[in-house]
Amino acid sequence: MDSLRQLTPDIPIISEENKQVDYSIRKNWEWFWLIDPLDGTKEFLKGNGQFTVNVALIHKNRPVLGVVGVPTRDTIYYADVETNKAWRLRLNLNLEQSSLEQIKICPMDPMDLDLCILQSNSHSNDATQGVIARIVKSV
Repeated sequence: MDSLRQLTPDIPIISEENKQVDYSIRKNWEWFWLIDPLDGTKEFLKGNGQFTVNVALIHKNRPVLGVVGVPTRDTIYYADVETNKAWRLRLNLNLEQSSLEQIKICPMDPMDLDLCILQSNSHSNDATQGVIARIVKSV
């Protein structure tokens, strides 16, 4: 958050970890950063490596840029919503050996035959499975 504040001092940050500004003020923000610095707290505590660091830039209540870091895999994913492009950056301690590749984005249209469904390993239940079954059946 400190780095974002330095890079974009005029763009506010919303995160569970910082003091929240009242919604009556936040609702009028045209731009803001939305951060979850530890998505998957239970997985982090279990030590299974299934957690991420998530950062999104929001403009007029819509995401325009998303970044997902996977520390246990030394990998960062990021996407530009406007261009509909995404990349995977695989880091190496020797940054000269890091690799960047463009990757396919899952479609947003649930009727698209290339639909991607993601779910948590730790939070799946019968209700989740029912929703997934209905989506798959409708495609």
